[in-house]
Amino acid sequence: MGRPQPLQDGPEKEQASEEKVSAGLGRLGKAADGLRHAYLDVRVEGTSMVTADLVAKHTALQSVELPGNDLRDVSALSRLKHMTRLDVSGNKLERCPELDPPPSNLRTLSLAGNAIAALSGLSGLRRLTELRVDANQLERLEGIGSLPSLRVLSAAENRLASCQGLEQCTALRRLFINSNAIDSLAPLTPLQRLEVLHIASNRLSSLRGLEEMHAIIELDARNNLIMDLEEVRFGRGLQNFRSLNVSGNDVCSYRQSRLHIVYLMPQLFVLNDEEVLPAEKVQSLNLHGADAEVLKQIRRKHFPDGELDDGGGAIVPVSAGLLAATASHAKDDGETFSEADAFAKEITAEMITKGVDSFGNHIIKRLSSQLAIARACWTWLLQNAVKPPDSPCRVGSHVLCEDMRPVEDMFLPEVGNGTYAERIARIYMSLCRACQLEANDILGYWKHGGLLPGTWLASHNHCWNAVKVNGRWRLLDLFWALKEMECGNDVPFYASPEAFIHSHFPIEEWWQLIDEYITVEQFWDLPNCSLFFFTKGFSFETQGISAVNVVEQDQSQQPEFQKMPIIRLALERPKPELVIHELLDESLSVVSPGEGLGSFTFTQVESKGPEPFGGGQEEAVVQHLWASFPKPGNYFLRTRLIRGPEVLMLKYVVPAAACGTPVRFPSSFEELVSRGCQVISPDVSHALRSDMTYNWEVFAPGATWLALVCQEGSKETQMAMEPMSDARFCLEYTVRRSPVLKVCARFDGTDHEVVLLTYPVLPEVLDVAEKPIKASSGEAGTVTKSRWKELFRSLDLDKDGNISPAELAAGLREMPQLKGLLGILHEADGSLHRKQLSEIFMDLDSRRLGRISWKDFATKLQKVMDSRPHVHVNLHLNDDGRVQLQVE
Repeated sequence: MGRPQPLQDGPEKEQASEEKVSAGLGRLGKAADGLRHAYLDVRVEGTSMVTADLVAKHTALQSVELPGNDLRDVSALSRLKHMTRLDVSGNKLERCPELDPPPSNLRTLSLAGNAIAALSGLSGLRRLTELRVDANQLERLEGIGSLPSLRVLSAAENRLASCQGLEQCTALRRLFINSNAIDSLAPLTPLQRLEVLHIASNRLSSLRGLEEMHAIIELDARNNLIMDLEEVRFGRGLQNFRSLNVSGNDVCSYRQSRLHIVYLMPQLFVLNDEEVLPAEKVQSLNLHGADAEVLKQIRRKHFPDGELDDGGGAIVPVSAGLLAATASHAKDDGETFSEADAFAKEITAEMITKGVDSFGNHIIKRLSSQLAIARACWTWLLQNAVKPPDSPCRVGSHVLCEDMRPVEDMFLPEVGNGTYAERIARIYMSLCRACQLEANDILGYWKHGGLLPGTWLASHNHCWNAVKVNGRWRLLDLFWALKEMECGNDVPFYASPEAFIHSHFPIEEWWQLIDEYITVEQFWDLPNCSLFFFTKGFSFETQGISAVNVVEQDQSQQPEFQKMPIIRLALERPKPELVIHELLDESLSVVSPGEGLGSFTFTQVESKGPEPFGGGQEEAVVQHLWASFPKPGNYFLRTRLIRGPEVLMLKYVVPAAACGTPVRFPSSFEELVSRGCQVISPDVSHALRSDMTYNWEVFAPGATWLALVCQEGSKETQMAMEPMSDARFCLEYTVRRSPVLKVCARFDGTDHEVVLLTYPVLPEVLDVAEKPIKASSGEAGTVTKSRWKELFRSLDLDKDGNISPAELAAGLREMPQLKGLLGILHEADGSLHRKQLSEIFMDLDSRRLGRISWKDFATKLQKVMDSRPHVHVNLHLNDDGRVQLQVE
């Protein structure tokens, strides 16, 4: 039905009168009380009627139609107690009718074509089943939720920016909200009985939310802003879904978009007002490789020993003869590339448009190799393409610059024919074929930088190329190359199929070009690596890495001593092309413990010696990436080249059950990584604590000087480390009471100092008094704090300034007298109960940090000595530096 519009000032309307109303009466029948006959319908249209008083005199009316008048007030209609239908469309109402009392039997109400800005005063219409408020000035749908029986709502041509307000209309079956400014279906998900939804000419960029409307049968979403096939897929699992219209959206400009949509939603009977034929459903499946899979199954069943691998007169599989170029076959020749790139600059639009054959012959005569021809076509497109859009799925825009537009018009006569990636891939394929090179464009899935690990797509989102050079196929991605060049990055002309498969998955599996095909599920599980990760020579030394990784906590730790889990990722590459990494939260914000408190990430390199790469011997380097997590949750580890693009993104899931103290690493600087330095000890995952002694060992190739630097007040103190062989520097050092400790260095060819690391230094919670600890006089005399510290250090086996449970147990085995000193009961054979060890450790670890500090140890011994004055203690050092303890 047409949308009623308010009548504008124009020819003078007929005067409203009782005669005009009487002329509009119809359908003579019995009144609702059944006691008399009366007219039950009235229709008065196109008069100057301002109020409904003349109509309200006929109290038996059930259907009242007053369209196209000048009505401003219809409150008089409240006298019509038996009214079931009211149409006051095309009038001058500025608010909903105020009917008091409201007609209890009103079923249909049309307020279309007025100037109503808000829906109010409708709550009394409990039996209303159909409401039309099209062509008003509504900005919200609030007030409709009070209509429990509403089945049909039409609110087209308003100013609605959202569907909010309909959540309570759970009886709604049909909804018409065309020509508004609505951008989301999400508010409609509570409408579980909705069968028909018309939301054409709005601002929808996605059909997300449709997947929860299980009763939906028909959806009209024409002329919206839907660009990607991925945003159409949400009707995929709806069994009752039969009709979809997305014409007028950019998504329909995809090549073979109709078949792709049918593949996503094979249950459809009608698509874009055209019947979906059975042949189209078969074609859609074959487009996604179903025919090749069936053919493989037949061949495996009837020829299990591969009798037809050579053809044998049978249909040869599509993948036969697709040999991929490998690193050994694809040695890129710099001289060849220079020749090809220079020639690409000479190619004009006229050379191409005057004839494809003559253009191809001209290039073949000028360039001597297939590699140079493929490179020249590649370079020409990169030089003459317009700035690429953010998404490869953008449609409706040109690919080539204005000077080269005739070439685009020749190969792609329709501007809307395909996405940007499809169009540029088609032009490259056409150029290569004109030069007698075999080439194809490939549709598939692409893990671009904005696609987070763990995200799966249901439909393809990209298009790239394959070109055959010297009998072997190369894979090329022009859109990716243009985006990287826009960021100032040099792009490679060759990347192996093994590299491509981490970020590009073709819907036709034979274009994977790898020895063993993988499934799309396996593809999404692969780490999110860009092509740069592999073309720069990186590989995973750590095995079993996936796009999403669950972090397991060390279960060997006692609960009271647990630390939050950490991960270490080892990457190997043959050149010193190094990376930096960041820990991000779910909002992609960098996670940091705060200034001066260390870092949740740490990296350093380890040399592995020369290894063959690319035909030569180059130094292999392993870069270790550490990360710790402050609390349970989902995190992302983003890795990029020090001076370059992002190359790797991984997701880590820390289970809710994980608990403990977060590990904080020292803050590392670029010089530590770029110069290949490595901290061997102390362990970078252990925090430094003041007044503790640590054995430092740092590997620093090319360094002439290394020192530990701390700031005490306004004074800076340096402690130079002793140079050893093999570029190692060592020092035993007691950490000062400074908030930060820096590791500084000087290198060959420089006379200035650089900072490699900064450690946060944790202070002692309590200050230990410098008074002697009480002991009875013996050989050793009074046992001073320094002697007790020697005992403490002898128990601290890893020299991290703390005693762990394992170190305490080892010390008790080595020094049985310590058991008596600490008051530990033991068996006759000297063995120690595990429960007793745990209890004494908890007693010593008063702050429940999972370690015994010097303060904890000294405080405990002082208490023991105070409570047991009869105990005689002798403590002295042997010649070998070991502590000897005697307790009597």
